[in-house]
Amino acid sequence: MATTSTTTTIITTPERLEYPIGVPYKFSPEGVVQRYPGNTTLCHVPPNSPVLPGLWALHDALKSHSTLSQKIHLLPPATWHMTVFDGIREQECEPGMWPADKLKQPLDQCTKELSKSLRQFGLRLTDEGLAPPYHMRLRGFDYAATVGIGLILEGASPEEERRIRRLRDRLADTMGFRAPNHETYEWHMSPTAATARLVDEFANAQDGTNQEQELGFFAALRLYQNGVFWSFVMSTAIIMEGYDTKLIGTLFAQPAFQKAYGEHVKGDTYQITAAWQAGLSNSSAIGQLLGLLMSGHLVERFGFRKTMITGLTTIIALIFMQFFAPSLAVLEVAQILFGIPLGLFLTTPVIYALEVSPLCLRDYLINYVNSCWAFGQITATGVLRGVLSMNNHWAYRIPFAIQWFWPLILIPLLCFAPESPWWLVRKGRLEEAKAVVKRLTSPTNVNFDIDKNIAMMVVTTEHERLIDASTSYRACFEGPNLRRTLIVIGIYCVQTFNGNPIRGYSTYFFEQAGLPTTQAFNMSIVGFALAIVGGFGSWALIPLCGRRTAYLGGLIILFIIMILVGALGVPQAQSPTPAYAWGIGSLLVISSFVYYGSVGPLTNTLCAEIPSALLRSKSVVLARWAYVVTTIIAGVLTPYMLNPTAWNWSAKTGFFWAGGCLLCIIFAWMYVPETADRTTAEIDLLFEKRVPERHFGRTKVDFVEVVNVAVDVEKSV
Repeated sequence: MATTSTTTTIITTPERLEYPIGVPYKFSPEGVVQRYPGNTTLCHVPPNSPVLPGLWALHDALKSHSTLSQKIHLLPPATWHMTVFDGIREQECEPGMWPADKLKQPLDQCTKELSKSLRQFGLRLTDEGLAPPYHMRLRGFDYAATVGIGLILEGASPEEERRIRRLRDRLADTMGFRAPNHETYEWHMSPTAATARLVDEFANAQDGTNQEQELGFFAALRLYQNGVFWSFVMSTAIIMEGYDTKLIGTLFAQPAFQKAYGEHVKGDTYQITAAWQAGLSNSSAIGQLLGLLMSGHLVERFGFRKTMITGLTTIIALIFMQFFAPSLAVLEVAQILFGIPLGLFLTTPVIYALEVSPLCLRDYLINYVNSCWAFGQITATGVLRGVLSMNNHWAYRIPFAIQWFWPLILIPLLCFAPESPWWLVRKGRLEEAKAVVKRLTSPTNVNFDIDKNIAMMVVTTEHERLIDASTSYRACFEGPNLRRTLIVIGIYCVQTFNGNPIRGYSTYFFEQAGLPTTQAFNMSIVGFALAIVGGFGSWALIPLCGRRTAYLGGLIILFIIMILVGALGVPQAQSPTPAYAWGIGSLLVISSFVYYGSVGPLTNTLCAEIPSALLRSKSVVLARWAYVVTTIIAGVLTPYMLNPTAWNWSAKTGFFWAGGCLLCIIFAWMYVPETADRTTAEIDLLFEKRVPERHFGRTKVDFVEVVNVAVDVEKSV
């Protein structure tokens, strides 16, 4: 298909007409083309194009269709076009959606300057190798129930695709504006306009919501057995993050590692200095900050599966740096680089688990993510306990080498993993989303309609786009999303402030509290074993108590435990005895059970449910980013608190984290909502209506309200 290019600059205000959404902007209710309220660069099909007979055949087939012909308007061939660059619109004159240097200019002046810039750019098209015609080919058929029926196009060759993408980049540079979907925009041609809804999406979406809310646990388990399996596979990557986090902190207590990399203290004793402990503990976190920022963009552009496979492949190479590190400086660099792909794993499995499961299974699948983290930590501690008797370099190289196991198992499995259906809906790939839901479910003896399930996703996504079409990080801090983002950030940071840092240093902490090295390792293993038990116990506790109650209760118990740890640390510092040491160790082990049975798993659940579907990936990335920053700060302070060559607080550190727990309790009481049994659309509406978080659990929401909000927003545009 060859196309010729024309550029039109029109900035005007659309009529306030009824649904469908294409009607007020591009077409009248009768299907007549309207003046489009914005700046758009179009390519028209030339009259001598060899594809015209095929387009006419499609035109005639739709015209003669008994049902579709009543709900669509066939556009005349003169209007058949492909949009090259969807520019700015008057109703979106705001930062991020308008050229920054023209935000305060009068509309007439803005139109005049943009017209001049585009005309000047048009004169350079030939010199830059970007002039028409553009050769395209058909890639698919787009059934867009709220706009019309269209054809999905792509460059006739990879070179032509790159050329037209380069044209978009140059147009964006010329206008000083780059839309949020600039990189992912799909070429298409629309031979029809919808003048009535092709299907009753809202009725289907209501039914889809009802069937999900009415689904019982065992019925959901039978229905989504494939979804559960793939969620478990994706979540298993978290084991690596838990393993790496525990590995470095535990190596500080290993004699062979201390002797190879530490400084001589007295006799046969060596210590890694507090400065190096702080640096190594935080090095992976620094890399995770970069990985987190990348993950939001990568997931939204390439999907969950490709993002995870890329991260796991990168990790295989980076383990070599850890394994052969000749000095602490090299190990530091290796840890920073290793943290980048780990950053991709911190949020991706959590969101994937939410998006491939129904309401009644979300608690269990998201909580499993936290159990994987605990399993990684107990594995690291157990491996180090197993090599404790070695006195050569294999004592710390074997633990590094074991990390190769996970990517070698997961990469082949993830190659066959289905993509998130919600992600496919956000990309407009509805048929693929439907196919994925078929893969995830086995609807034998279960009342389940796949079309209604997809309709629920479509209406929820459409509703969120009507409220705010932007999917940028900036959008996370605008309107109702600001409140949601801050709550998610706070919930993630609670993980640090409730005393988690000393649980991460548990082996070293036990050693400094007075336990022998062997017993310190044994107590750590017991602690993380109880953590896993607590994680599985949360599967029964959280559905019984609710998210908010279990979260608050866990924090209150942790506050009491930290007070007791600090209190026992006072006499232990003055007159050390085994009884005090074992008492401190036992309390810390109990705190692991409590944390992994309440606060830990609920962090992932709440942070996946609270953001909007459009901004879920980016909101969780921002929250995890803030959490990593707090862990870096805690990672600097904790070694100084525990190290005998620094502040030497030992168990009295419990008082410090008790204060942190108290702040967490206040935050949770004020701002943590009850989201149990709420769909994404219902949570959207509760935040939009500014319902206080404490009242979420007892506030009733009718799905029809979501529909009404969508229609009201459209009418007000």
